[in-house]
Amino acid sequence: MNKQTLKIRKKLLLPIALAATTALGLGMLVACGDEGYSEDDVHNMGFIHAIDYYFDGGIVNEKDNARVRVSDGSYVPEPGKAGSNIDLPVKNGYSLRDFCYAKTNADGELELKDGKPIADETRVFDFSTYKADGDVSIVARWWDNYSVVLHYGEGYTEQKIGRIPRTPDGSPTNISSTFFNVSDYTFLDYFYDEAESEKAVVSGVFTAEQFVDSDTLEIYGKSLNGSYELIDEASDFSNFYMSATTNLYFLDSVDMTDYYTEDDKFEFPSNYSGKIIGNGYTITGLQADFTPAGMGDTDFGLFKSISDGAEITDITFKDVKINLNLTNSRIAEYNIGLFAGRIRSGAKIEKVQISGSIEYEVVVGYDIAEKVNFGGIIGELASDVEPDVKLIPDAEFTVTSSEMVYTASKDYAVYAKVTQTASGKSIKSVYGLASVGEGNALSGLRLSEEVVKNENGSYTLKTSTDTYTVTVTVSGDDLSATVVKA
Repeated sequence: MNKQTLKIRKKLLLPIALAATTALGLGMLVACGDEGYSEDDVHNMGFIHAIDYYFDGGIVNEKDNARVRVSDGSYVPEPGKAGSNIDLPVKNGYSLRDFCYAKTNADGELELKDGKPIADETRVFDFSTYKADGDVSIVARWWDNYSVVLHYGEGYTEQKIGRIPRTPDGSPTNISSTFFNVSDYTFLDYFYDEAESEKAVVSGVFTAEQFVDSDTLEIYGKSLNGSYELIDEASDFSNFYMSATTNLYFLDSVDMTDYYTEDDKFEFPSNYSGKIIGNGYTITGLQADFTPAGMGDTDFGLFKSISDGAEITDITFKDVKINLNLTNSRIAEYNIGLFAGRIRSGAKIEKVQISGSIEYEVVVGYDIAEKVNFGGIIGELASDVEPDVKLIPDAEFTVTSSEMVYTASKDYAVYAKVTQTASGKSIKSVYGLASVGEGNALSGLRLSEEVVKNENGSYTLKTSTDTYTVTVTVSGDDLSATVVKA
């Protein structure tokens, strides 16, 4: 017979929806339509044996049964297999196990339950060996799917249930590890019991051995309410983009000293409003290099500014290094602090410690006393916020700023970088000078092309036209300078 599609005439409406299609090499017709050839026509074509499939609650093309006609001695098509023209039946919450012969009574009649044939589970139908020698009725048999119940949230009161289909031999198939992702929750670890005494390895693949006593596997996911980035080593900071609302949860102390390269840089964003839960751990060696990005960019520190909704708790920031290039003379005022340039209303800061250094340079002629609001740990603080942030006991905190130091005669102003610690001020370097005119007006700016520090502590400054010997001395908090032109 040629490969073609044949249909039963509509006037013959059989108990099972019928249509007929030749299958490749199987000598069969699949019954599922309602127009075309009658069943007698199909029988007369040589397809003399009727194979009736009952899906026992399963569905194929919105029907719970199907009929195939086959020639004598031909194989019976297995649903879902190539060439069968019958899709694999689907039953919600179940996986297809196999097909069994339909149970019959002593008279050879089908036994029914709720009007439908039932499977004789002692007689499994073998599609690979059976060759048709008469009419046959077969009934699908199903496995209950396995289930995974994920308990999470505070007190493990929330649940997520996943169904795991089985293979025909009853083994569970894989469940994707994405099942363990729950919107607005971050999972720290997984356990087999609510007491968190036995850890569960969540790899996304479940084996039959894990379902020892039940078809349901209970997993307890220790979780945080919210989306957090989990931190237990420096490289974790390369795995995400740090936005103003990114939350961090520390699982261990982290040393960032060797982290910073040309490609890897980490800085907290402006107006940070996320949450940082430190769990008592320390992060060492954070760095920040800032140049104002515009007229409104005036707050600088490890956090430039901390906004309403931010929560930073139980963490130590050790050996922070901040370098600021504040050379935009048009900006009216800067707020500078080692921890934060500004903390706004609504922020929560608890059990925070910090140590480190700040170095900042301002434009020549900038009035530091009037325009730089340096608060040590915090530059500017909202009146209704009481942050619990302190220096690490006995840790070093240094501030290096650019300052103008006048000679006694006020003929010159020397530009020096001055470092201040708890023990007092010291001169880090001298880098230029200017003449001072009437009304302390600066003129004849001479930023040095070459600076040499002499053994006696003085500096030799060479410009394109002149050479100067400059000495800056410290007495308590007071600075003085001498300038001698060669």
